[in-house]
Amino acid sequence: MASVNEQLARYQDDARKFNMQESLFEMNTQTDYNKLNTMVKDFQPYSNLWLAANRWFTDNPKWLNGDFNELDANAAEKFVEDSLKTLTGVLRYFKDRDIDAMCKITDVIKVQLDQFRPKVPLMVALRKDGMKERHWQ
Repeated sequence: MASVNEQLARYQDDARKFNMQESLFEMNTQTDYNKLNTMVKDFQPYSNLWLAANRWFTDNPKWLNGDFNELDANAAEKFVEDSLKTLTGVLRYFKDRDIDAMCKITDVIKVQLDQFRPKVPLMVALRKDGMKERHWQ
């Protein structure tokens, strides 16, 4: 999905370059790339859902059962907070368009993140650099 987003961004950059070149050559009309911008805007909620769900299903087992010394609790905290905000917007987008199947998928991921959220402060506290051996004893 990241490569699709990168390609879409590249297409938008190309469209801006083409329009700029058309104006430099004093062409009477510039090519209309509004369909590209509309496509990018319509695709964004699906992309956001996919990226959040993919990272959640990839990283959640590491956060819960992985090596504690390799746990990046700050990254987990940032991901959970950012994803909950993003998924709230995604859910609103799908509800406004009555896309029930996508609402259900988004809601499942959001509920799982909400259930995981209370564990994050403890993860962050235990992984602070200031934690010494004496604290564990």
